[in-house]
Amino acid sequence: MGKKNKNGIPERWTDYTAVGKRIPGTRFIAFKVPLKKSFEHLTRSEAFGPSDLVHLVKKEKEDLGLIIDLTFTTRYYSVQDLPNSVLYLKIFTKGQEVPSNSTILSFKKAVRHFLRENQHNDKLIGVHCTHGLNRTGYLICRYLIDVDGMKHTKAIQLFNSSRGHSIERENYLEDLREGPQRSNKGMDKPEQDPVRGCAPEMLHPPHEHSNPTHHMPPVNAWAPHWHHVHPPQNFSIDSVFEQSYLHLPGLLREVLSFLILTTTRGLASHGSDPTHLLLCRHHQEGGLREVDFVLRTSGDPSLLSQELFLSTGGEAHSRTRIQV
Repeated sequence: MGKKNKNGIPERWTDYTAVGKRIPGTRFIAFKVPLKKSFEHLTRSEAFGPSDLVHLVKKEKEDLGLIIDLTFTTRYYSVQDLPNSVLYLKIFTKGQEVPSNSTILSFKKAVRHFLRENQHNDKLIGVHCTHGLNRTGYLICRYLIDVDGMKHTKAIQLFNSSRGHSIERENYLEDLREGPQRSNKGMDKPEQDPVRGCAPEMLHPPHEHSNPTHHMPPVNAWAPHWHHVHPPQNFSIDSVFEQSYLHLPGLLREVLSFLILTTTRGLASHGSDPTHLLLCRHHQEGGLREVDFVLRTSGDPSLLSQELFLSTGGEAHSRTRIQV
């Protein structure tokens, strides 16, 4: 299990690239664990959360179908942070030691079941441990050797080159090179069903200068869904709230009103008028509440205040956090 620093970020986590490339000839892609709270402690360029993962895979023109989480903890993120297009399966795997035969078989079962269920598409199986390197590399290579009949030298080379980092632990490498092949008996019988993500699909991708979006259960009867609202000409905040069926507590209503009006003026000053309010939502964690909204604009503004994050399709995304 990866050690943590004082901010809860695993030790050496920032030393590794977030996501590798698809391993040629396979459905595997390896990445380090996405951290739901990484944006709170890291720079925007270093942060990597669940929404960033999905976006980065899509940027490679690939479709992520299943995540196999090998970390020996549940603290980093949850299935609630993943979109419902992605399946999630947890296999608790201790770090530093070669995985047990039962763990290896569990991994094989998960992969085999997904491939059978998805033989008519090309969706990928994403695998991660803490750094997406040692446990991840070992189990992917173990599958390629035991099930696909690949030579260990080729399996290791393919993984290392695709991940962009090489497997580091010598005991893992020694077992892959010199250890016995593990039995595939029973791998056709699924051990557990993967769970489907339940976060809303993002209508705009995260971007290298924005914080990864994280989804929390709605509170205070805020609607958790996207609201497509045609505002009246004068963009009355009361009308927007009424059309969205959002019943807001007073303080949050005032904050959101101010944000929308400020953003509207900012967009207008750069030649773009807001045409739709796409999202009004807030999340709560501890004493912090986060207010989100997205405005669809008639143009594609290139200069906005720091609180705004541009996305595709001429949308402006704004976020604020307040103490309650």
